[in-house]
Amino acid sequence: MVNLPQKIAAITAGAVLGFLALEAKPAQAAEFYDYAEFEFVFGDGYIGNLDLYDGLDEGSLSFEVGADNLNAIQSLLAGVGTKKVSLEELKSATSNVDFDFDYGGLATFEGLRYGYFVGDGYWSSGDVIGDPVFTFDSGELIGLELDLPTHTSSEGYCYAGGSIADVCDTFTEYNNFFIEGNQFYQEVELYLESCAYFLDPEFGTDFCYEPFVLYSDAVSGDINFTTIDPLELPPQSVPEPSTLAGLSLLGLGLLVKKKAVNLNQDRD
Repeated sequence: MVNLPQKIAAITAGAVLGFLALEAKPAQAAEFYDYAEFEFVFGDGYIGNLDLYDGLDEGSLSFEVGADNLNAIQSLLAGVGTKKVSLEELKSATSNVDFDFDYGGLATFEGLRYGYFVGDGYWSSGDVIGDPVFTFDSGELIGLELDLPTHTSSEGYCYAGGSIADVCDTFTEYNNFFIEGNQFYQEVELYLESCAYFLDPEFGTDFCYEPFVLYSDAVSGDINFTTIDPLELPPQSVPEPSTLAGLSLLGLGLLVKKKAVNLNQDRD
């Protein structure tokens, strides 16, 4: 006659064998591979209704996710709502990360009309200070944060100021550019310093005027993001069936032991 512990052991073995028979393949395929690619374009905001660098104001981000780094990228981007991740975090979590952008800068209408110096307002991915941060929502890129340096450019020229002195003008232009989320903002300030150099000391002493702002302006605009290949992560990995089977076997084994102890106590 089969006693109760033996019945439980038989049921346990059958359940485990049946469970293992269902294990056709792992919950996460080893050959998983995904390629994500995004583009963005700076909108048509510019100073003075003239943009000399049309067509350069754009950028891109792409990276690959394979089975070997799936868990790392999931820990960064999986979950509900928007997620922020830096470029360095992406590079440490996945492979073949490529980030690039070019912003051609703005030429002011006032500068062109009056012949003022138009300085360097060009930035690229090589100018980035620190670590860019990207905002994702359900696998799509929706925001960007960059810290960029101020571009300072100067140019000067001299001309005859009558028969007694030469005059030299120096233009210095400061370009600042900010990117936050889906907006960009640029401000430009142009300073003029004028100096007089007398041809004969009897006419006077050389002097320079304090630099003053010749003009300043600012512009803001949208950054339009396009998801070419969205990041499509599989669900978070679940315990392997064999692991679950082992846990089930352990739990039922403890149950059998408990039943056997109870039967021995009943005999006593």
